[in-house]
This record gives sequence, structure tokens and C-alpha cells, in this order.
Amino acid sequence: MEMSMVNFNIFKLAAAVVSIYAFLCFIRIILTWIPTLAYSPVTRFLASICDPYLNLFRGIRFLRIGGIDLSPLLALGVLEAVQMVLGGLGSGRMASISSLLALLIQVAGQIFFAVLQFIIVVLIIRLIIVFLQRQNSYSPILSQLDSSLSPIVYGIAKTFTGGKEPSYKAALIISIIALIVVSVVFNLVLGTIIRLIALLPF
Repeated sequence: MEMSMVNFNIFKLAAAVVSIYAFLCFIRIILTWIPTLAYSPVTRFLASICDPYLNLFRGIRFLRIGGIDLSPLLALGVLEAVQMVLGGLGSGRMASISSLLALLIQVAGQIFFAVLQFIIVVLIIRLIIVFLQRQNSYSPILSQLDSSLSPIVYGIAKTFTGGKEPSYKAALIISIIALIVVSVVFNLVLGTIIRLIALLPF
């Protein structure tokens, strides 16, 4: 009994360490968006302990959409998966294969959902800028962003316009609505699958 308690405590401690490391990686990712802090002592310290891990995911091609790098989301998602598994082992909730399988599917779904939500937020921000932007104004940053987003938004929008290419504003609106619907349906389906797997007798 005492040995089991020791094992549970070890798993809980490991889960806490992974959770702290994930938080440090999140801070590191945020700091990469602030060039003025690139050489601060805090940034250099976080880079030394987080970049070796984050760099493992930066070479995955399908996680880069034009100039948008989605690899940090996968990196954080993997840490969350590890933390949840360790936390489950520490609390004794991982007593069956079905519960472990349900947890892994849940984490994979959460990673996909996070990527989907990130894309929706970016599209909403870009749509707001389109409404506020003056005609004939040019921004190299927005131009680069649009070159990354255009294949996504026009690809989605054309499925609802019979193949016709709408305006960029209309394509953004259609894409945002479509992705929100997909995210809601995905969450419902994922929840149903997880509940069914948890009922499996093994």
C-alpha cells in the first residue's frame, strides 16, 4: 500500500513538473512575438531550456501554413498529453486500457481543436482589420499574412459559392462561420466518441 502511494506521488510530481515546463514554453513562445525582448536575460534563459524541445516540432512541414508556424501548438499539446497521462496515473484513474485510450483521443482532439481555434481567431482579427483598413493602404505584414491565409479562406469559401471566387472580405466571413460550425460539431462528436470508448470493458 505504501509503495503504491509512493508511485502515485511520483506520478503527481512528474505531472506538476511537466505542467510547469509547459507554462515556461508558453511564455517562451509569447516572447518570440516581441522582438525588443529577444536578448533579455529572461528570454535567453527560457530559450536555453525550451528551444531544444520546441525545435523538435519546427521541422514538420504540414504545421507551417505559409508564414504561420503552428508547431508550438503541437509542442504544447504533447506536453499537455504527457501531463494528463501522468496526472491520471497519479490519481489512479488510468486503471484500464479504455480509459487511457479515451484520454489520448481527448488530448489529440484538443490539439486539433486548439489549431482550429487559432485559425479562427486569426481570421477574425484579419476581418476586423479589413473593415478598419483604408482603401489602397499597404502593409507588408498584412500582405504576408494574406498570402498565408488566402489558400485557406478561398478554399473554404469556394465550397459554398459553387466554385466562384468571392471577395476577400466575403471569403473571410464564410470561412469564419464554417470553421466555427466545424469546431462545434467536432466537439460534440469527440465527446460522444470519448464516452463510448470509456464504456469499453477493458
